[in-house]
Amino acid sequence: MLLPLLGLVALWNIFVFILYWVDKRRAAKGKWRISEKALLLCTILMGSVGAWLAVFQLRHKSQHWKFRVVVWLSLILQILSFIAVLGILYLERSI
Repeated sequence: MLLPLLGLVALWNIFVFILYWVDKRRAAKGKWRISEKALLLCTILMGSVGAWLAVFQLRHKSQHWKFRVVVWLSLILQILSFIAVLGILYLERSI
């Protein structure tokens, strides 16, 4: 059960990273952009690792305080949720 979940989260984070990359490319070319709401929503919905990599590796949206705050808070919450899931799975096995 855990491996498929991790696989889905990994794919989602790759998608979120690509979304930030596409937005950065479009910004450089002066084209239509992906909305900040969409980027932040994807970040909050378990995409914090992909967003964190994009913000700090691509330097995209790194100057916007709300992106820094949302990315860090989402990353912390995502880590805590994985710890909770692991704890629940461990408790189910021990019962």
